[in-house]
Amino acid sequence: MMKKRIKFTIVSLILAWSVISPTKSQNNVIITDHPDGIEMVYVAGTGTDSMATKGFYIGKYEITQAQWKAVMGISVREQVRLVLEAYKQESKFGFNANSVITEDVITNYLAGEGDMYPIYYVNWHEAQEFCNRLSALTGKHYRLPTEEEWIYAAKGGGYPDNSMINSIDAVEWYKDDNSGIGTHNVGTEQPNSAGIYDMDGNLWEWCEDCYDSSCSSRTLRGGSWCINTPFRIYIRTGGDPNRRHYDHGFRVVLSE
Repeated sequence: MMKKRIKFTIVSLILAWSVISPTKSQNNVIITDHPDGIEMVYVAGTGTDSMATKGFYIGKYEITQAQWKAVMGISVREQVRLVLEAYKQESKFGFNANSVITEDVITNYLAGEGDMYPIYYVNWHEAQEFCNRLSALTGKHYRLPTEEEWIYAAKGGGYPDNSMINSIDAVEWYKDDNSGIGTHNVGTEQPNSAGIYDMDGNLWEWCEDCYDSSCSSRTLRGGSWCINTPFRIYIRTGGDPNRRHYDHGFRVVLSE
């Protein structure tokens, strides 16, 4: 059950990570349960599977808007403004140099707003910068998951995947069925068997890997609220690492 979110401050964020240490067990474990911290799940390695020869910690939820603002100092509305300013410069989607970006205009481009909503309109480089700043704040090494880590965690880390057992509506937000128009608070659907939420739907999630041999695109996994294909843990796409999009977000991995 999700706890009520307490507003972030950098001080409380640092405190949360400095006083709680990871503790492994034979099963997947949440390593932080502090209202101002990022909750992580330990996915045990198999020793034989190339995707999980070594266990790893991955975010229980997608990075939220509150977490983003605490680390980066910028809100989702300000992320939208960056997108619209770029549209003005490029004269795209009806914008031009004389366009005025009001709060109402920004609201029209939002796909969900609130502390527990996932952050979106984040490009790959910004996700990397979040990990770097978070690492500097905490003294730990946070990064994006590799695609192999993401897949293994999405499949339940060797445990039967709930999305193959439960109703699709219970585990994922997707278009033309249950998502409505926009994202949803993290953790409001059921988790997979590893205890990880929103691996299917809500947002496409950035991975560390190149999508193609030229590395002009970076890998995205998981589908989103505006994609109507179920079981999206099995599909992948590539994204321009410089592009901010209304259904692109991410979660983090903690390296040991």
